[in-house]
Amino acid sequence: MLVEASRPHGGDRGAGCRRRTLGGRRRIAETRTRPIVPTLGRVSGGGALKNVIVYLVGPPGVGKYTVGKLLADRLAAKLLDNHFWTNPILEVVEPDGSPFPAGVWDRTNDVLSAVLEAVARFGPAGRNYVFTHAVSDQGGHPIDWIIAGRILWVAERRRASLLVVRLACGEEQLRERISTEERRRRFKTTNAEQARSLASLAPFPINHDWVLDLDTSGLGPAETTDRIQRELETRLHA
Repeated sequence: MLVEASRPHGGDRGAGCRRRTLGGRRRIAETRTRPIVPTLGRVSGGGALKNVIVYLVGPPGVGKYTVGKLLADRLAAKLLDNHFWTNPILEVVEPDGSPFPAGVWDRTNDVLSAVLEAVARFGPAGRNYVFTHAVSDQGGHPIDWIIAGRILWVAERRRASLLVVRLACGEEQLRERISTEERRRRFKTTNAEQARSLASLAPFPINHDWVLDLDTSGLGPAETTDRIQRELETRLHA
């Protein structure tokens, strides 16, 4: 889904979301079935990773944003959290718990499309990126597949190496993490009653050669970041 907060859990996301496919049905099918292989990410002469994209995907509350900030700092990467493109619109709407006006998600889709197009076409050569993506439906909603396909397209367009990191977390830990004031301020899901269903979700079944699965239940953000960084370095040195 495009945002963790206030969006219906499962079910219809709105006709506008279905119309704005950001690449259409073909891209969804390719993301599910066509192998996507890393290309020209590299380690520079000084040991720094260049032209790498890390795609953190998983349910709300598993630590995507926290880990993403640490990882972006270590990789000198630009963090593009899923709220990067939704919150500019939500801050104007000022959510109060009531249903959003018609067309709100169309506007967030417009921002998403513009951001990813800018990264693909205008991002500095060699720049690293960290994306986060919250998925709340078993197997992913069609909109999740559109977002995933678009991020994979960005990696292909930039000829970057892409590591997909699927994060998960146990119910008890999710329940503790999800209902915080910081999450509420960032328009994130804060309903602890969703912890059981979110913890039961299978990993988002994206088709890619470089996938790392991590359960963050017993891992702190720094240790999770360490494991992702080691995985990147190992694969790029192989």
